[in-house]
Amino acid sequence: PNADQTAAEFWQGVVACIDLWGNAYAEIERASDGRVIALTPLRSDRMTVYRDANGARRYRYNDQWGVQQDWAEDKVFHVRGFTVGGDVGLSAITYGRQTLGSAAAADETAAKTFANGMMPSGFVSPAVGAKSTPAQREEMMELFQKFAGSTQAGRVMPLPDGWTFNASTMKPEDAQLLETRSFNVEEICRWFDVLPVLIGHAAAGQTMWGSGIEQLMIGWLTLNLRPLLASIEQAIAKQLLPVGARQSIYPEFNLDGLLRADSAGRAALYSVQAQNERGRLRRSIMNLTYAPLEVKFAEDAPAGTFSGYGAVFGNQDSHGDVIKPGAFAESIAERKASGRPVPMHLMHRIFGGDGLPVGVWTSLAEDDHGLKVEGKISGMNTDAGKLLHERIKDGALGGMSIGYKVKPGGAILGTKAGEPKRTLTNLDLKEISLVDDPSNALSRVDEVKAALMAGERDKAATAVANAMRLHDKNMNGAFYEGANVKDRAVLMNHLRDAHEALTGQRSPDGLDGWKSMPTTIREFEACLREEFKLSHAQARSVAETVFKTSLPRDEEVDPANSAEALLRALSTD
Repeated sequence: PNADQTAAEFWQGVVACIDLWGNAYAEIERASDGRVIALTPLRSDRMTVYRDANGARRYRYNDQWGVQQDWAEDKVFHVRGFTVGGDVGLSAITYGRQTLGSAAAADETAAKTFANGMMPSGFVSPAVGAKSTPAQREEMMELFQKFAGSTQAGRVMPLPDGWTFNASTMKPEDAQLLETRSFNVEEICRWFDVLPVLIGHAAAGQTMWGSGIEQLMIGWLTLNLRPLLASIEQAIAKQLLPVGARQSIYPEFNLDGLLRADSAGRAALYSVQAQNERGRLRRSIMNLTYAPLEVKFAEDAPAGTFSGYGAVFGNQDSHGDVIKPGAFAESIAERKASGRPVPMHLMHRIFGGDGLPVGVWTSLAEDDHGLKVEGKISGMNTDAGKLLHERIKDGALGGMSIGYKVKPGGAILGTKAGEPKRTLTNLDLKEISLVDDPSNALSRVDEVKAALMAGERDKAATAVANAMRLHDKNMNGAFYEGANVKDRAVLMNHLRDAHEALTGQRSPDGLDGWKSMPTTIREFEACLREEFKLSHAQARSVAETVFKTSLPRDEEVDPANSAEALLRALSTD
């Protein structure tokens, strides 16, 4: 979340602040477009939450230099602990101070008792009828001091003449010292919603670990830990995610590790899961509709691209659903407006792969037949990309599958024999996956395009070389200093030509509309990612190559060498 902390360290601090003060705060750092780029933790004891004259919540913070900051609500990430509806959470320490004070007092008493040898082992008395003088009593006290304390345990103390020792029958349990300290541990655990066994404390008759502990853990996760994590998850969604992203991004802490069974239990679980149908694992999240692939090739097309129908209108699939024309129109428009593309996955991220997108959908549109899609496999210059492409060609991946949620009022349930189970009229399209088990026999992919031709690479090399020559013309020790707008646009067009030759996609026309050029390697890298849609690795390689050539070259140096370096960078996935 920030340059100084790992995620684990940050969330440990958040939970600690909630436990101690009832609230956790972090300063939100945003990019120019409003995206959250960092969370810097703030001391809870230095924060004051108040309402301004308009009723808006504000945060007043005294930093480590004594400077008072005053922030609006969108500047501070605030997670509240248990609350009754106020602006701040309630502190367990504040409301449990009597319990904590009792525990501290018991510890102090125990410390004094241990200092004196844990308990009195007995007492001494003079002979019957004899009276001790003050001097004798003082002498006896001095003698006691020499033999008191746990370090003197086991030594024999001599008694003056006429004095006798009487053993004490009092036990530690009689004073309830140990029971009091044990009870205080459990009381503190109650205030902080922690199982005593988790801190090494077991109640009488209870083992530290065993079959019963598993059930205790389940109860603790459900009733104690889960509500705390839910408040953190909801704070993340409300305060850090854009409104448009909240329907597709769900912050969630994964608790599977805490509920993990033993090896025998896991083996039984995996056996049952393997026998279930694959799509069932995600049907509680979204509906799935399948469509088979029918492969055709176009040798003159860019690498790894394909097109076809992700869904067909009017056809009843194997699940009994029929999709009506216009069912995707609203969802497609919403995604275009928000800039959120529909993900391309492999097997709905259930089987195979690492769960990351395997490509991009370059076009989504409805026509009279169904949902027409065009896509491109990522990483065609890698073994993984080539293997995926071969699986499509060979028919090992036999179809496409759309994942969707039915929007409110977007389904008509069948009521008569022969009618579809559902007629779908308005769907929220969540993803489109490449799958091996299609269930809608009328959808098909009608074009899978061939690999990049050698001539395209030559075209890319020429475009890069032209870009480098123009780049040299305008470089004089500082990036683009003194370059005119026309030359900048021409340079970007050359780079765009190279990118199109290598990827088969033309970069956006917005490149020639840049008002000011980047002045640092990081800014240039960001521009390449945004405008050319390069990966982080590609953008970094290109930016480093360009900046290494930013000083005037000697006449003997061939610009083609630098052009080839940039070409390799553009070719890197």
